[in-house]
Amino acid sequence: MTIALCICLEEKRGYYNDKLCDMLIEKNQIYSIDTFSSPYTLLNLLEDGIIYDYIFFDTETTQRYNVTNILLSKRTKTPPLALITNENRVINLDNKTTINECHFDSFFDENQSNICKNDKINYYVLKMKQKIIRIPYDEIVYIESGNSRCIIHTYNDHSYNVYHKSLKQIAESLYAVRFITLSRSYIVNMDYIKSLENNVCKLKTNLNLSVSRNRIKEVRKIFNLFVYTDFTRMTENDFRELVNKYL
Repeated sequence: MTIALCICLEEKRGYYNDKLCDMLIEKNQIYSIDTFSSPYTLLNLLEDGIIYDYIFFDTETTQRYNVTNILLSKRTKTPPLALITNENRVINLDNKTTINECHFDSFFDENQSNICKNDKINYYVLKMKQKIIRIPYDEIVYIESGNSRCIIHTYNDHSYNVYHKSLKQIAESLYAVRFITLSRSYIVNMDYIKSLENNVCKLKTNLNLSVSRNRIKEVRKIFNLFVYTDFTRMTENDFRELVNKYL
């Protein structure tokens, strides 16, 4: 889940950022929060095609910058707008022009239909400067560990650098059964595996990746389960339990 939090007062902005983090952690949500002091910066990003699942404003910010009408006029183009009132309540304006109000602490309980579940996340969120890029899982072929960075390779020959994260950390954040770690150097999308021969993973893109000797047996078992199991009807946890059962 990606969230934009736009509040002009720094102290208040920090307060609600912490509250959002606590609530999302409690609900085991994968999230990314970008904070803004000016709504115009956020509006420019939205015009550039940056995507958020939720946008939070407070009444003081909308009144000071007089952007309420602009936001409402863009409601068909933007995600749900959540307006934090002075009474510490949240008004959720959805695209059906209905207004749902609840206390800030129970906001996510009241709006479960708009919250991304862990086992339904189908993209990797990458933050680049002031941009947030969503890379669909089915476009990722493999991820490799390079010098001081990791590199995500997609089927259309695009590549994205990931800094300040190890390959292991990326593997832990991938909520999809299709990814498997081949070694300390590679994570691969099993949809793109053509065959496993000896210690070599041959991809449908005509690329060969080496598999660690101490992982080759485990990789073969997981890949066989992946090929012969209808994982589309399984959650992430269901598949992991199945893997653990057969390893």
